[in-house]
Amino acid sequence: MSYTTLHVHTEYSNLRLLDCINKVESVIQYAHDIGLNGCAITDHEALSAHIKALKFYNDKAKNDESWQKFKLILGNEIYLCRNDLSLNNYERGEKFPHFILLAKDAEGHRQLRELSSRAWSHSFTMFLTRVPTYYKDIEEVIGLNPGHVIASSACIGGWLGICFNNQWRDQAINFITWCKVIFKDDFYLEIQPARYEEQIEYNKWLLDIGKHTNTKCIITTDSHYLKKDNRQI
Repeated sequence: MSYTTLHVHTEYSNLRLLDCINKVESVIQYAHDIGLNGCAITDHEALSAHIKALKFYNDKAKNDESWQKFKLILGNEIYLCRNDLSLNNYERGEKFPHFILLAKDAEGHRQLRELSSRAWSHSFTMFLTRVPTYYKDIEEVIGLNPGHVIASSACIGGWLGICFNNQWRDQAINFITWCKVIFKDDFYLEIQPARYEEQIEYNKWLLDIGKHTNTKCIITTDSHYLKKDNRQI
């Protein structure tokens, strides 16, 4: 089966909280070893793993044809928040919805860097360091020069997951419409395998709303560890 994993975390997701036990080199090596076609790096508002990932991949691909066929994708899992969210106007219980961005080319990666810099410039501390990306950041950086970044709705911790839990179908459709205006055909709904009921029902809901909005789905594993034996950690 042909499969590229598009939502993967590394040790650099631990910059603000303990989140992942994957080492950069290990997760890329393991993805290659089990026969995947590629692997994306999507840490929590961090591009810090990218240089190490590129160096490791380039060293492998120099003399090994199997690595040359393997695709390394550089991305970011951002927190897509309302415009101008700050410590001064944060509302109690307000969420910081997850959202995935994947660079298609060098310009896409430049856009990721600019967005990440903006997010950190917006940062404030509330229990932990919050690094919001505003909707207007996406509109200004990607919307004015589209076609270089792929986006997906991320895990159930994204805005669509919030809509699902609150039965906000109209808000979900409005969000998908906004995403497709910005990203054109490069926006996808993200479903994930899980045994717990909430994720199963969320997957069904996404498939249904995807048909309604003519939006394609992708399947990811949102990986924070490599093997089943590591799950308890």
